[in-house]
Amino acid sequence: EEGMQLMNWTLGYDWEKSYQSKDPLVEATLNSEYLYDGANILMHDRAWTKEALADIVRGLQEKGYEILDPKRIKS
Repeated sequence: EEGMQLMNWTLGYDWEKSYQSKDPLVEATLNSEYLYDGANILMHDRAWTKEALADIVRGLQEKGYEILDPKRIKS
């Protein structure tokens, strides 16, 4: 009904207490063993996630990853 793309997440740490601040969240996300081509990173609408987002995106791009709009993913 909402026209949303169905997908599952591959990794995500921002809900875990030990990653609820910028630096630990950036570190865990960028160095996760579950980070690979096609991975979906779960992120919640939280202050610490907002603070970490620019560094996560920059770090992913430096590793050669591309950020995609989910609408580009074919089912």
